[in-house]
Formats: sequence, C-alpha cells, structure tokens
Amino acid sequence: MLDEAAGTARAGGDEPMLPRIDLVRAHAFAGLGSLDRAVAAAGAAADAAAALKQFAKLDHALELLAALADRAEDRPLRAACEEKLSALRRTMGLRPPAAPTA
Repeated sequence: MLDEAAGTARAGGDEPMLPRIDLVRAHAFAGLGSLDRAVAAAGAAADAAAALKQFAKLDHALELLAALADRAEDRPLRAACEEKLSALRRTMGLRPPAAPTA
C-alpha cells in the first residue's frame, strides 16, 4: 500500500509527500521488528526531506533514525544522527536533541 502511495506521489509530481510516506514506512517496519528496513526507510525520509528543505520532516526522520540506531545498538549511527540533529536545530533555532536514555 505504501509502495503504491509512493508511486502515485512520484507519478503526480508530489515529491513533498515522499518523506512522509517513508516515515510511515519506517514506523511500520520498526513496529514489525524489521530494524534494517526501518533504518533504510528513515534514512530515505531524511535524505528526501533534506533535498526538499522540509526541515521539520528532516528533524523527525533524524530523531527516528537515532531511536532505531539505539534499538539496533549502532552507536556510530546514533552519534551521527545526534550530530546532524544538533546542527539542524542550531541552524533553525530549535531545541537541542534530548540526552540519550540508556
């Protein structure tokens, strides 16, 4: 269903919808316990949001990616996400990322 929605968005020239679809996909995969696929979808959402300058979606995607990295115990990915979140939030005047809860 999400693949169909993404195809429709692409065909209709609605690229701004793609980060949203990828975020939903990432949450769905995470809920199913498929962390690799969830990380890939969250990464795709972050890439698309950055390219489209959708900074709120980029923030959401990076937060999700950091949480997934935590679940997967991928410390380098978690650190990279936190660094990007900090830079994004400084640039946009947003709150800093929350301290990790471990």
